[in-house]
Amino acid sequence: MLISNELLEKLVAFKEYGTLAKAAEKLLVTQPTLTRSMQQLEDELGVKLFNRTVNRISLTATGELAAKRAKQLLENNELFVQSIQNFSAQTSSLNVSSTIPAPLIWLKLIAERDFKNSPLLLTDKEIKNNLMAFQSDIVISTKEIFSDNISSIFLGKEHLKVLIDENSPLAQKKSVTFKDLKDCSFLVYDQIGIWKNIIEKNIPSANFMYQSSLENLDTISSSTNFIVFRSNLTIEKNYHNSNDAKRVLVPIEDEAASIECYGNYLNYNEDRVMPFIKDFIAKWPKE
Repeated sequence: MLISNELLEKLVAFKEYGTLAKAAEKLLVTQPTLTRSMQQLEDELGVKLFNRTVNRISLTATGELAAKRAKQLLENNELFVQSIQNFSAQTSSLNVSSTIPAPLIWLKLIAERDFKNSPLLLTDKEIKNNLMAFQSDIVISTKEIFSDNISSIFLGKEHLKVLIDENSPLAQKKSVTFKDLKDCSFLVYDQIGIWKNIIEKNIPSANFMYQSSLENLDTISSSTNFIVFRSNLTIEKNYHNSNDAKRVLVPIEDEAASIECYGNYLNYNEDRVMPFIKDFIAKWPKE
């Protein structure tokens, strides 16, 4: 027996909105049409789904279970469609996602093979589902993933640095510590993943002015002397504007200013992604 998705969607809508009138309004159908559909669903299943009185209709215990299972079926069907479409899309180019932005910035500069990347950063909790749903071929993270279906490979380290106005005393130092940067003001890109927690924890007295786009950050920095963060992955001269010449790049020497980066991928996809990953590792800037 096959029950149409349309009938299941109407049952779920009735459960969600509580009345035929509200459910019909949300579904853009008339109330009599929805009533007939609910009767049809009962007939096809051969069970009673609704308690009917003169002025009210409600779900029976069986109806409650049917609505719950119907919602699960519809969600699984949507996941099925997305997974197949995502899998098909993988055959054309690699999809790369990350939990921090810098590896993707570096990758755009050095990659010899076409790839696509999501503009949104993932959280650590989203990595496994993202890979299993074929949304990404590779996910770059700051932690290894331990799973029977997923492998992790060390890519390299990202080392945090600061661009300091050339007239600042800090610019004369070969390196600085987080403590040296207390009470300073920074322009910071908002989407930096774990780095946001690291800098706020280690420089609690600093003033962080977050920007939603890298373009806006560079524009503002060109007319101010605020400190700007860079790393070994984002100091490529072709990426930022000439305004950087007015500042001195100084490494941060604290241990917390370096994080490990890993490439995560589905085991079955290893032959496809490994050449890309090996090239990425070979070109990873060490300092």
